[in-house]
Formats: sequence, structure tokens, C-alpha cells
Amino acid sequence: MSFSATILFSPPSGSEARCCCCACKSETNGGNTGSQGGNPPPSTPITVTGHGLAVQSSEQLLHVIYQRVDKAVGLAEAALGLA
Repeated sequence: MSFSATILFSPPSGSEARCCCCACKSETNGGNTGSQGGNPPPSTPITVTGHGLAVQSSEQLLHVIYQRVDKAVGLAEAALGLA
């Protein structure tokens, strides 16, 4: 099995709570966007791919995607720190 996903990454603001899943981040951002009245932070597309995976459920696939996105975000943050 192989997959490809593109996720828009927006750096969290200092007041944003951190959580472990994309669903609650999107709910948090959706609720706050209207009340802030400002422009949303710039988003960076992150492409995540995988090949030769054997997963038993969609939950397991989402977990693999999350791990790869987390790794990509960590690398992006490290690169920004060096710039």
C-alpha cells in the first residue's frame, strides 16, 4: 500500500494549546479564527508519502501519517531555527 498526503502546516501562536491530534487543532483554529479578526498565520504545505505499508485499519494509517507529519514538522522547525 502507498499513500500521499499534503497537509498545510501553520506554526502555533504562543497562546495556542498544544495537542496530539490534527482534529482538535482544526477545531481550535476554526473556533478562534472569527474572534481574532486578523489574518491567519502563513501556511506551509508539507507532503507526506509512504510506500510498502501494511496497515490493518484506517486508524493505524492515520497514526503512520501523523508520525511522518510530526517528523516533518520537527525538521522544518529545526531548519527555521538555523535560518
